[in-house]
Amino acid sequence: MGARRIAHELAGRGMESAPSRATVHRVLSRNGLVRAQEQQHPRKYRWWQREAPMHLWQMDLVGGVPLADGRECKMVTGIDDHSRFIVIASVVAVPSARAVCSAFTAAMRRYGVPFEVLTDNGKQFTGRHTRPQPVEVLFERICRENGITQRLTKPRPPTKSP
Repeated sequence: MGARRIAHELAGRGMESAPSRATVHRVLSRNGLVRAQEQQHPRKYRWWQREAPMHLWQMDLVGGVPLADGRECKMVTGIDDHSRFIVIASVVAVPSARAVCSAFTAAMRRYGVPFEVLTDNGKQFTGRHTRPQPVEVLFERICRENGITQRLTKPRPPTKSP
């Protein structure tokens, strides 16, 4: 029986303050009753960053910021890949292409134009997946007109873990 099961059993017996799973695990470990298990598939992290500031900005939309009136808004975020400096942190009521591009152009006016920008495949950032035929969206046009190479992440469902 593991720490999770023991904690569950103790909580189910109506104890006034049942110990957490972590506490049970610590007690079992301290008394030599459990062995550390090796991870079945050790994670391999690939760390990379550009060699200098302004080479690559990473942009995304972050959602679910609750407002006082019950509505939700989104944040347009952007970081410089080398320095991890936040170049964009803009709250938008509606995550439209125009709102995203407004935040992007404001950041370029303030900090300069990056060589590359990395985004997901959201409709605000690309029209490559538009059917029946791809179109150039405003964000792509801004990148093209400013000589910015746009890089897209690999398409995958947002709920899928890496």
